[in-house]
Amino acid sequence: LLIFDNIENGSLKEHLNDPLKTPLNWRTRLQIANGVVAALEYLFLFSEPPISHVSISSSNIMLDENFTPKLSDFGLLTGGSSVLTPPYSQGNFS
Repeated sequence: LLIFDNIENGSLKEHLNDPLKTPLNWRTRLQIANGVVAALEYLFLFSEPPISHVSISSSNIMLDENFTPKLSDFGLLTGGSSVLTPPYSQGNFS
């Protein structure tokens, strides 16, 4: 799956570590965390075969204009033990 989306707010890492950005309020942080959990739940429980996102970090959680998280730049662990790392790809599961 290769999806390109307009990401207005950059990565979560930028918002957590850049002293020039306005800090995220707790409501927004919880919204982001809930969105990430929903995406991971979908990949693991509702995909056939189940998929595990194996390289989750704040730098690959992208935020759109409404701070809806999008998982990107991922390595996937499929039903077996093989890791799929699509080059130049961005997964959009939200």
